[in-house]
Parts: sequence; structure tokens; C-alpha cells
Amino acid sequence: MYVVKFTPRYSAEAHRLLAAANCAPDLVYCGSPYPDFAGYTRMQMVVTEYVPSGLTMWEVARKPLRDKLREAVSLLHSQGMVHGELRWPNVLVNREGDIRLIDFDWAGLEGVALYPDDLAEDVPWPVGAKPGALITKDHDTYWLERLFKPRERV
Repeated sequence: MYVVKFTPRYSAEAHRLLAAANCAPDLVYCGSPYPDFAGYTRMQMVVTEYVPSGLTMWEVARKPLRDKLREAVSLLHSQGMVHGELRWPNVLVNREGDIRLIDFDWAGLEGVALYPDDLAEDVPWPVGAKPGALITKDHDTYWLERLFKPRERV
């Protein structure tokens, strides 16, 4: 089974980096929904493996999993990349207990990756996170700390 989503932007590079480290579902395809029509650039189609019985990090916030998540984010940061939306719905754990980060729409190189213009107003974003602003490693760190506070679902 696969998951298919359509998005105006997606960091296949960040996704593939973490998938290679067993920290994200396999990225099957990322590109035009019309492969024979290269001129179509408004939306990308993203196809990933399905994570069966995935649980959110909030539901299974045990220390070994928290350590695995920190390692995954550290790997991303070591390559100069950021995720931007490390909120609990975007962190899954498969049946084998492996972390699976999803939703790389905002991810990319630090200093290049930007928050979208339609950033939700009802989310407690880190300081400096606003529509069109640069996503920083500090913002990812902010989310890591919030993820481990189960009473504060974000």
C-alpha cells in the first residue's frame, strides 16, 4: 500500500536522506502528476510507502523513541537541512518500533527553506516562525522539546 499526496512543494532530498537512515517511509515518487507533461509545475505528486498501524510520537513517547527521533533530526541538521513541521502528527512509529518522519513539504536547506504564506495562526510556532520566514534548526529543536510534553498536543 502507498500514501499519495499532492503539494505545491516537497523536499525529496530531505525525505530520501531520512528514508535511507530508516527514519522515514520510502519515497516511491516525487514529481509531476503528469510525467509526460514536463511543463506542469503547479503541484507535485508524492508517493510514499504506507506505515501500517502507525502511532504518533505523542502516543508512544518512550525514551528510546525520543532518542531515535533526536538522531533523525540530528542527521537532517548535519546535512544542513531543516524539517520545519516536527509536530506530533508528522512523527509515526511503525510496528517494529522504527521512527517514520513524514510531511516534508516545508523541509529543505537551512537558509533556503521557508514557512508557507498560509501558516496556521492557532499553532504555537517557535519565535521567528511566521509566513514566508526562514525555517531554522532552532525551530526544529523547539518542536522536539514540545513533542515530549504529552499534555501539549501540537
